[in-house]
Amino acid sequence: MQNQILDIVIKLAEMVHKDSEILKSEGVKRGLMDQNYSIEDIENAMGWVNEKLVTDPDRPFRILSDYERSLFTNRGHGFLIKLRNLGLLTDDHLELIIARSAFMGDGPLDIDSIRAIAVLLLFDLNGHNEDFSIYLDLDDKQDFAN
Repeated sequence: MQNQILDIVIKLAEMVHKDSEILKSEGVKRGLMDQNYSIEDIENAMGWVNEKLVTDPDRPFRILSDYERSLFTNRGHGFLIKLRNLGLLTDDHLELIIARSAFMGDGPLDIDSIRAIAVLLLFDLNGHNEDFSIYLDLDDKQDFAN
């Protein structure tokens, strides 16, 4: 279900990027319903966008180093940058994804991997956003500095 909501959030962010007043239109809901999204998912996504989407055209643009870039497939890198440019991922989210990718060492992250991480970060499924743990799937908070 969160992947459906992420898809809707991305579509809404793209719309808001073009027209900041678009969410006030009833046609948006109808258009998404015509694409077979449930009204519940649409309303959840619209609520998230209204509450948390940050649009700031003057924010700095983060460029990945060659090493950081090697942590992602071409399509994965493009998707990561798209999420950041739409204002869905914060600078902290981006840094966390890069750090987690480097730490896990499972090879270049593809779109599906980035989607899974983005869902965890954006919708805080495990309640870890406040401490930005690299270990997104831990159930208890641990001090890794010691």
